[in-house]
Amino acid sequence: MDNQFEKNEHPHERQSSLGRTDRSARVLGKRRLKKGSYALVLTAVSLASILVINIIARTIPKQFTTFDVSNEKLYSIGEISKGVLDALEEPVTLRLVTEAGQEDEAVGKLVESYAAYSDKIVLDEIDAIANPTFAAGYGEESIPLNSVIAAAGDRHQVASYYNFYGYDSYYSEPSVWDAEGQITSAIAAVAQNESSKVRFTTGHDELEISSEMADSLKKANMTSEGINLLAEEIPEDTDALMICAPARDFGGEEVKKVLQYLENGGRLLLMTMSDAVTGAKTPNLDRIAESYGVSRKGGLVLEGDTSSYVQAPYLILPGTGNSEVTDGLSNLNIVCALPEALDAGDTDEAVYTVTTLLATSPGAYIKQEIADTVEKESGDEEGQFVLGVAIEETLFSGSMGEPDVDLNMEFEEETGSAREIMESGEETGSAREIMESAEETGTVPDTPEKVQEEADRDDSGDNRVRAARILYYSTPCLFSSAALSTLIQQQTALPEGNTALFAKSMAYLTDRKTAVSVEPKTLAVPQTVIDGRTEALLGNAAMIALPVLVLIAGFIIFRRRRLR
Repeated sequence: MDNQFEKNEHPHERQSSLGRTDRSARVLGKRRLKKGSYALVLTAVSLASILVINIIARTIPKQFTTFDVSNEKLYSIGEISKGVLDALEEPVTLRLVTEAGQEDEAVGKLVESYAAYSDKIVLDEIDAIANPTFAAGYGEESIPLNSVIAAAGDRHQVASYYNFYGYDSYYSEPSVWDAEGQITSAIAAVAQNESSKVRFTTGHDELEISSEMADSLKKANMTSEGINLLAEEIPEDTDALMICAPARDFGGEEVKKVLQYLENGGRLLLMTMSDAVTGAKTPNLDRIAESYGVSRKGGLVLEGDTSSYVQAPYLILPGTGNSEVTDGLSNLNIVCALPEALDAGDTDEAVYTVTTLLATSPGAYIKQEIADTVEKESGDEEGQFVLGVAIEETLFSGSMGEPDVDLNMEFEEETGSAREIMESGEETGSAREIMESAEETGTVPDTPEKVQEEADRDDSGDNRVRAARILYYSTPCLFSSAALSTLIQQQTALPEGNTALFAKSMAYLTDRKTAVSVEPKTLAVPQTVIDGRTEALLGNAAMIALPVLVLIAGFIIFRRRRLR
């Protein structure tokens, strides 16, 4: 009995123990409740923070919250487009033609990129259903859906949706995306308010205007048409004349017309091809460049420096000179195929300037023909050769009323056809020689009244007449993928540098401030595309689903701790 009483707890001690246990349980419960409350409050704060962050994010401009993850940056604008936007002096409105359910998300995103970059771009939409006759207001019978209309003042230009995509064949999927090029060109056209007229000579088996050249001219708001100089005079509204690698020589009268056009401040893009390729000499045509000190060396230029050509020595990667025409092109590949060397001679005392545009490395060489080999041989002239030049002559009228050049030059001597000239060896005199002869005999007429009215007065007080400009490239393959493909016996596209060079060349000749030559982007590789529905789904996930998941997770944590 004594032992039994010794083993049993005293009743008071048992009550004390139970009291301690109960108090511990209550303290533990309070702690759990406190921790659960913390978790609940933390969850609520997290939810509120996410909502606030989403609200703030919606106020941030789209250029800081939108990312173009497509392989070719289909929804972003490039440096050329940014240059056009940077040059804007007045607002330009981009009106997107829409219809509910027929939107092209890619076009919409691209248009937003323009507005995101420049505050001078104003976005607007035209509902084709609500405004069925809107096209008439722009002088059009119809304008396709998803087209973009650029408007500034009373000027407008339509970037048609039909030109945004390019196809390899009628039934194929689109292969190129040219929306940026079309929209940027429309912006440039209405911003510059300029339309230039370009004429190209015909009748001498000239190279046809390539699709790349025609597209570039259209984008720059320039029209082009052919002219036969044997039967026509060069119209006064010709902003630039193009001579594209004729295979037959010009006649004397035709050369005179070109020289007279230049002496009146004309602009000329001249391309020739070596007679080693064409098999025909053009001595009369050569007189045009020779009048300004530039001649052809003959033969073909090949590159000896392996880092300065691609695939073959006759596909040269030329260096670019310091010129307005080549500015910004040094980082772009320009391929100059089968060119001829040009010799500018000594022009230090000339009234014109000759600037190198394209040149080889010092390791280049000239071959008179490449039928047997393209490798350098003994006797081949080696050195650095000029492949393209810019010639400029600024014309002035003297303070005493006599012009420095005869703008109404009369040609007294007549020459025969091109074939007769070639057979007789007769050469047409240059405009400069005729001018000097007229000055010696005192037959130079006064400055025409029209020129006096239009002349700009420079700082020295002389009347400045429009500058004559010539861009001379010694191969037509620079601007024609068809010609380039024929030469290398392989279908190829022009490098971006070539198309940019042509655009800048035409901008220089026509006094344009901006050259527009946005390259189409390829769609041949898979693209990462987020459509509107996916975008909305992701947005809802970030705004609703994510906070709900956080709330559920907090509640589960709270319950588990409560049950411990």
